[in-house]
Amino acid sequence: MGLVPFLPLIDILFIFRKDRRCLHDLIAKSKVIDISKPKELDFSQAD
Repeated sequence: MGLVPFLPLIDILFIFRKDRRCLHDLIAKSKVIDISKPKELDFSQAD
């Protein structure tokens, strides 16, 4: 019961890792995708 109040804080602090995955992401084996920077789309090869 002693660590339960600190679990959300520990989870949030994981965001500062290089891969930006929190504890809940690691447990769920999910990936974080950065959509803040739009990618350049190349339509020159489009049909």
